[in-house]
Amino acid sequence: MPRQDFARVSVAEPASRAGVRAVFFVVAYLGMGLPSVLFSIALRHFAVQTAMIGFAAVLSCGAVVSVAVALRDRAPGPGTLSA
Repeated sequence: MPRQDFARVSVAEPASRAGVRAVFFVVAYLGMGLPSVLFSIALRHFAVQTAMIGFAAVLSCGAVVSVAVALRDRAPGPGTLSA
């Protein structure tokens, strides 16, 4: 796990650091496991090519949304000059 992820845990109150770390791992496991499970369920109802195209489309949409959110968060506010 990257070191900067654990750096965010150290910002939490000492009494809640274990909970923050647990939530981090649950989200990470869901992010890795849930797509595989959903893909295998899709294979039961659709042909392999159809399921793979749908899976690629969903992942592509997720990537576009992630980039849009990241760029929106980095956009300078009104009246500020960008470097």
